[in-house]
Amino acid sequence: MKNSLKSISSLCFCLIACGIFGCESNSQAASSPQAEESSSTGFSFGTSSESSSSSNSESSSSSSHNLESSSSLDLLAIFSSSSSERFSFGTLVDERDGQVYKTIVIADSTRSQTWMAENLNFEYPTDPSSSEPNNYCQSDSAEVCKKYGRLYTWSAAIDSAGIYNHDAKGCGYVATCEMANTVHGICPKGYHLPSIDEYDTLQRITGTFGPYSGQKLKASTNDWEDVGTIYGTYVHTYGSDTYGFGALPTYAPGSHYAAIFWTYSQSSGNPGSHGSALDYAFEIIGYEWPDMSPIETELEYKDKHFSIRCIQDAN
Repeated sequence: MKNSLKSISSLCFCLIACGIFGCESNSQAASSPQAEESSSTGFSFGTSSESSSSSNSESSSSSSHNLESSSSLDLLAIFSSSSSERFSFGTLVDERDGQVYKTIVIADSTRSQTWMAENLNFEYPTDPSSSEPNNYCQSDSAEVCKKYGRLYTWSAAIDSAGIYNHDAKGCGYVATCEMANTVHGICPKGYHLPSIDEYDTLQRITGTFGPYSGQKLKASTNDWEDVGTIYGTYVHTYGSDTYGFGALPTYAPGSHYAAIFWTYSQSSGNPGSHGSALDYAFEIIGYEWPDMSPIETELEYKDKHFSIRCIQDAN
């Protein structure tokens, strides 16, 4: 009888542990953030390969980041619905339109960042004389914008018209200027548009380097579509959302399998040159054979429309 009770007790403990931390078989175990870091920096423009500090133990014990079978996908489906229970989200109220956003603190033992855990959905004024909008909702749908946020050109993201601040007034598609050290752009009060260095810090805190690194920052929803078996390997693009960042694919034609966010970090180049028409963007790729789901830093044309994630100002 005692042995039976002991067995039942052990079974209950295992079930509870699985519910909190996620379970995986040995053959499906994900590599550690440190191991992934050492494989690649994930950057295309000379970022150093310095190892990041370890993330907190609760985050690093989330579901596998390198899921290779349908059984691991089943586990992900079980735990993805409880993301709001796994993280302690804060709230941010945009005083301009009253919209409320979730925020998340992402930190290690030496660094801490507070990010919006949703894409910005603020309607920036559009020049009526312009033939192309500087921001819009995909399919002109308020419901789509509520979930995915609005898409912005770079000039709108930095508030080049100087409507809300003068941090980057006068900058534009082929116009460079001397910007402030922190560019608030069109972010809510107390938050600013990230620099590429701040996204680099995010990667170092979370250890998101290597071919599967994007899965840790991607939302664990079916917005990241399954691509099935390729060359004998089961491939999927679902995320584990290990840190509560919850990146969704940019809801734009041709970009459904990537989350792309503007930074305020300009490419070097003289006014009117090709270089001054480019800016760095932080990209979480949904699927890119053979790297599966890497994170990249790319130069993009400033007249493209991408998402915005704002980061809290330093105290």
